[in-house]
Amino acid sequence: MLHSPLKNITDFKVFLLTTFLCLVVNTISLAQNLISNGKFKQQYESDNGMVAKGWKRVGPELGINHANLIVSPNIVGHMEFNDTTYECGPLWGRVYKGTHTSHYIAQKLAQPLQKGYIYKVKFNILLGKNSSCYIQGIGACFSSEPLEYQNINGRGDRIYYPHPQVMSDTLLKDTENWMEVTGEFIAKGGDQYIYIGGFGDKHQIHVEDSISYKYSGAINRRDYAYSAVKLFYFYAIDNVIVELVRAADDAELLTTINEGESLIFKDILFNNNSTELQAISYNTLNKLVTMLQQEPSIHIGIVGHTDNVGDSTENLVLSQNRALSVVEYLKGKGINEQRLKAKGFGENKPIASNQTEEGKSKNRRVEVMLLKK
Repeated sequence: MLHSPLKNITDFKVFLLTTFLCLVVNTISLAQNLISNGKFKQQYESDNGMVAKGWKRVGPELGINHANLIVSPNIVGHMEFNDTTYECGPLWGRVYKGTHTSHYIAQKLAQPLQKGYIYKVKFNILLGKNSSCYIQGIGACFSSEPLEYQNINGRGDRIYYPHPQVMSDTLLKDTENWMEVTGEFIAKGGDQYIYIGGFGDKHQIHVEDSISYKYSGAINRRDYAYSAVKLFYFYAIDNVIVELVRAADDAELLTTINEGESLIFKDILFNNNSTELQAISYNTLNKLVTMLQQEPSIHIGIVGHTDNVGDSTENLVLSQNRALSVVEYLKGKGINEQRLKAKGFGENKPIASNQTEEGKSKNRRVEVMLLKK
């Protein structure tokens, strides 16, 4: 007779309810927006006007790096923005004598980003009609500490480092319809501040002939970036979202490490005492192929390891041949062999004790190392 661990209908109902609640909690966790007041609807009054709650403005002209983000009509009015409630984050910058200076809006996230997880960033943006130029390189930069403005001679006042994880790759020039900047990235962990603004150099600034004529006396578009005339852009930012998407897989994580570092690819497995790849390995290897195709500058080393069972010399040969098997698979998928190296260390570099089965299992591994070009 079969016995169910759910002894009665009440237990069964409790089980269903618990399962449902777990699913709901997980869904909510994944969908949680780490940005507070992303629609800029929460505002309070200050001596200088209405302030967007939770947001800061970062710019050099106040003599300080972080100040309240004012969204009053006298600020947003520069953009000829049609929303009379001024529920947006005003953003602006200028081009002058070959330099690009940008202001930023910033805030501390609801929680730090988790290492090895993929996050999605999305926000809407609208070019102000009073702009005399527009920019391509507006994006979002995440940092573990508050960032400081920098002045690099001949380039302007901006945030230069770290580089933005997400940045627009099209010209943001629409003054009538909201545009969208979006992208995904793998978090390195600990980042808890977001900065949105212009990160591009002057070559990413563009001027419409009609606008440049109106504001700067018909500057030649090829020479405008070096003109003594100050050209300004104004943008409205709205609907800012930062969400956790999922955990990154091994192949994706490879793009986050430095040269000389390696990752253990847990799902690259071989038959016992053999160089034949198990079928479970193909999914991971195909993801590695895709990553290498998307990142043609990356060179990798495949490193094989074994436990201490058997003869040490045979283990060394086995680990080398297993690494070669992986290289051959990647070559068969079209990856240039010049980008691939194989190395085996046998039982010489354990990462766990060989006194237990669990430790031996950890020591039988394949690592992928990021190599110098």
